[in-house]
Amino acid sequence: MDAKDIAAKRKAHIKTEDFLLEYFRNLKQKLAYNPENNFNSWKAEVIDRLEKLLKMPENGDLSGESDLIWVKERNGYRVEKHVIYPEPFSAVPFLVLIPDKANPTNKVPGVLCISGSSGTKELLANEPEMDGKPTPNKHPYHNRMAWHYAQAGYAAVSVENPGVGELKKDEANIWSDRSEFSARMLMRGRNYIGISTHQKLCLIEWMKKRDYISPQKLAVSAHSLGAEPAIALSLLSDDIKAMVYNDFVGNRLERKNKLQRNELIGGYWHEIPDMFEWFTFIDLMAANAPKPSLFTEGGITADLDIVRESYKKAVATENLEIHYYKKFRNPENRLREYDPILENITLQTYFEYANVDVGNHFFKEYHAIPWLDNHFKG
Repeated sequence: MDAKDIAAKRKAHIKTEDFLLEYFRNLKQKLAYNPENNFNSWKAEVIDRLEKLLKMPENGDLSGESDLIWVKERNGYRVEKHVIYPEPFSAVPFLVLIPDKANPTNKVPGVLCISGSSGTKELLANEPEMDGKPTPNKHPYHNRMAWHYAQAGYAAVSVENPGVGELKKDEANIWSDRSEFSARMLMRGRNYIGISTHQKLCLIEWMKKRDYISPQKLAVSAHSLGAEPAIALSLLSDDIKAMVYNDFVGNRLERKNKLQRNELIGGYWHEIPDMFEWFTFIDLMAANAPKPSLFTEGGITADLDIVRESYKKAVATENLEIHYYKKFRNPENRLREYDPILENITLQTYFEYANVDVGNHFFKEYHAIPWLDNHFKG
């Protein structure tokens, strides 16, 4: 009998990779949502821990001050370009679309719009790309998020994720460049989502100071990668009164555990060190109750049920709305709903469990605007 056989009797693994897989399969989050817990005290612990994990700068500038770069008139609204300075050495340009009717005597709701993984602020605002080329985005009409909100009467701030659009080094490949600097950040003690969240917190302060925006009617709306800082923002800022989450919902730790070894499990820019010791994004979504939240692309139904349970616990079921992709709107089309997720699967198979229609991953303005109207204008 060799060492492997003896170790197996103790349910232990000699191969490091096998040990790590087993470790993460059995990892229990210390602050996982539990309906038996006191909801308010649990939520406070989650927010406190999240703030620590994001490693946001202690010397950050939350003054909401900016420099105005230019103003352009459009049909029914104007576009302003500003630069804000979230922390020493950092400058973040953004666009704001302001409806003509918005003024100090007619304040309008404001929405912070965060792009997807490679979407620019110009795409969100329906403005020409800065390189003069047509947008490579597959769904340019739907992903004009800020423009859709401006058409509906909102003041809409349009901002990119770090390392995207104007925040990307000239001529750099967006994916390899972001992967490299995200890894360097992790080595040095900071993380991508933390930097992104802090930048957007500064923009919320900026929005609160505009005399044409109602500070009681601020929302965050985000697509794909932008949805990660959006849930953090919604938890950390009481000024945000509603959240639009345009991505599918699924426990990322479980996803990492189930995929085949050669499948992509996500970039460094998604990672928050030590997060899975405490909670997953599903727990963060649950902690967001009772704040009005819209989820537009469904996901793993069992995970969505955890979020539904939290809103029930918070006596706020009316503040939660969930839509699946059109393809999976009818339950009979969710062929793997509630099936245990098998191990060693492909990403495509995982998407079948998650009810994801990959080709139709875009901002669902037809869900978002009526829902936000109901909360802010109804």
